[in-house]
Amino acid sequence: MVNSCYEEIRKIGESIAQYFRRYPYDEWYPLTNEDFLEYNKEKGPVEPFEWQK
Repeated sequence: MVNSCYEEIRKIGESIAQYFRRYPYDEWYPLTNEDFLEYNKEKGPVEPFEWQK
């Protein structure tokens, strides 16, 4: 029973994670450094997140 509860909680958590991967708050949030630089040329100026520097 504990394993089945754990699996259900894991599935719910994964569903929530998929939502945030699909609909990030900032549209440049999931971009790599190279993608961010290209985005910034077209739509900038925006400040990069820590992993995009």
